[in-house]
Amino acid sequence: MELLWFTIELRLRLISEGGLVRWLGPALRGLLNGRFKALACQFPSDVRDRDWVHCKGCPHLTTCPYGSVFEAEPAEGVRLAPGATEVPRPAWLAPSFPLPARAVVGAEIPVVLHLVGETAIAQRQGIVASLVDCGRTPGIGPDHIRFDVRFGRESRGVLRSDALPPTSDALAGILPRVGIGLTAPFVPRRVAASDVPTFAELFRSAFCTVRDLFAAHATAIPGEYRELMEAAQSVSMIDHCFEPFEQERWSNRSKDHYAIRGWVGGGIYADVPMSLLPWMIWGGRFHSGSYRAFGAGGWRIILD
Repeated sequence: MELLWFTIELRLRLISEGGLVRWLGPALRGLLNGRFKALACQFPSDVRDRDWVHCKGCPHLTTCPYGSVFEAEPAEGVRLAPGATEVPRPAWLAPSFPLPARAVVGAEIPVVLHLVGETAIAQRQGIVASLVDCGRTPGIGPDHIRFDVRFGRESRGVLRSDALPPTSDALAGILPRVGIGLTAPFVPRRVAASDVPTFAELFRSAFCTVRDLFAAHATAIPGEYRELMEAAQSVSMIDHCFEPFEQERWSNRSKDHYAIRGWVGGGIYADVPMSLLPWMIWGGRFHSGSYRAFGAGGWRIILD
């Protein structure tokens, strides 16, 4: 059982000035969604804007380039991980974080386009073309900051299910110290989470992301959630530099205004079972937790 992945390294070269937010993920996702949907939707624009602001229930959902990637629904028989409410999106942008408060002409913002599964990978040219169009108009944010897109390295690979230990004793050994450094804000799925992220919180998010990506875009894989979670709950924190993160967001589609709250920084954890490490590596690479479609929940693993 294999899950295909593909990444494209991009750089947004700014060609106008204006105010920026620390985390550009929601703004970029909103721009990309709007432009790609306008190009791909099979309904006339007036019908789309009136009846299909949201794509749920659309008769063309599984064949539409936009719907099949950005609004995918679980296929019949697909069981998602505990607590999951939707299929993990197989395409997402991960901009560099944090950004300066002001855009300067000539500055560049690194962004990685992540794609998982054959359907999303097949749409990469249309997705990138839509992002290029967004840089011309409307641009980013209230100041309509315009940008050119410069292309960098492309990478592709396969994640095999047998690389993900199904039980906590599938791999022998205990790692004495494991560092986790967030590359984007981490937003826990649990609304009530108020303490700094524990290893178990991060592992839960990683497990759900990886298992659900396999289930939705490849084949369901084994993984003893309860047993793995018990092992993750035994991991203690040694030290951390986590700080609360909050950023306001306005959704043009739903017309909602709300705050995204999470964490930035990182932590050091002690005595991590080796079997949990592959799940954590891929959970950080594929991004985990809430708002991962906006590029939230990315992290790096540091071994000491």
